[in-house]
Amino acid sequence: MRKKRTKKTKASNKKINMSIFWNLSLIILALSFFIGLGYFVFKSDIFIVKKGDIESNLELGRSTENYFLNKSLFEIDIEQASEKIRKNFPDCRQVNIEKRFPSKINIFIVKRSPYAQIKSKLFFPIDRDLVVLSDGSREPLKNIVTISLNGFGQQLKKGEHLSDSRLKQALEIIDALKKFDIFNDFSIGIINVANVQSAHFLINKNQQPFSSEDEESGIKVIIGQGNFYEKIKVLKGVIDEKLNDKLDLVKYIDLRHEKVYVGFQR
Repeated sequence: MRKKRTKKTKASNKKINMSIFWNLSLIILALSFFIGLGYFVFKSDIFIVKKGDIESNLELGRSTENYFLNKSLFEIDIEQASEKIRKNFPDCRQVNIEKRFPSKINIFIVKRSPYAQIKSKLFFPIDRDLVVLSDGSREPLKNIVTISLNGFGQQLKKGEHLSDSRLKQALEIIDALKKFDIFNDFSIGIINVANVQSAHFLINKNQQPFSSEDEESGIKVIIGQGNFYEKIKVLKGVIDEKLNDKLDLVKYIDLRHEKVYVGFQR
């Protein structure tokens, strides 16, 4: 009896071993097939990006194009590609990259827009996030408000992110001026925030543009620090209700106190 059981056990074990062998063989064959298929897809010429396959709303430059060329669409890392484009376009706000099978790349770059410009040895346009948009120019941009810090001679670089609190204050003043449509009625001269306690700007009723060096002509509006929306609202009210027909005689308007002080030319 014992011998018969031993023979049956050996036969059963043999069947199990053969079953495991065939299952493993099938798994290995399946893996080999999928690995081979993946390699074929990954390296197939159908998916290789060629020069005519890249479309962009801005000229990318050779180094950026080379990042995409001769790579499989599956190889291209969107995040890595976006970072490379940002380095080549330090004034860009957003980069959108879309893969389109089998081998197309669509790129859309959103550039930052100038919100103001800093007066230094050169004029440096900045956007609302305080990012420098150029390496500077001798002439200011037209229709862009100029910010003066008095003696700010720093050399700025395109793409640099600034953090000077005085610049933040100047942009908040511009925000308030835009909110209450002051730009529609007046030309705005240089905003001087060298001393935040006596921050001021110039307005001109005739909407004649100010010279980039002019910090004297026009009506001087002393706004000081903080509460800019409320102060500009008060300014608009004072001009509309009390000074509209006397603006040619006004020298300054001081908004730093509860009472508005108006100085007239002599």
